[in-house]
Amino acid sequence: MKRLLNSEYKVKYWLSLDDIYFAINELKEHHDSDPIHIIHEEPLEFVAKIRCLSSFYGDSVISICAVLIRTLIQDHPLQDGNKRLGVLVGTLFLENNGFELVCSDEDLFEVAIALASGNMKREELEDWLGNNIEIIDC
Repeated sequence: MKRLLNSEYKVKYWLSLDDIYFAINELKEHHDSDPIHIIHEEPLEFVAKIRCLSSFYGDSVISICAVLIRTLIQDHPLQDGNKRLGVLVGTLFLENNGFELVCSDEDLFEVAIALASGNMKREELEDWLGNNIEIIDC
């Protein structure tokens, strides 16, 4: 698999707050026994407004995706399910921009745990994403 360079692909589709709430509702439906409730709105609003800071990240799909995932996992907008939400929103963002995540569930779990525990930085996540996404053939 070819490593995708961070500056190669610019964001075409931005997530809205409605997209993020849709993802939260999907988690609630699939994990109805978990307390997936919003306890902290600010990370959700930050993710929905990331376009305002996009030039800081070079408008790069990979960089922006890393920020989205890291923010949702580390800033705990939900009582439970923050890692799942980060991964789901990141995957949605990638797919909407013409990419798919190609890795095992175990690898993705390890990345989410590393982010949650503070053992992975955003830049490391960008590198990992560059090695684990492919362009979707349309």
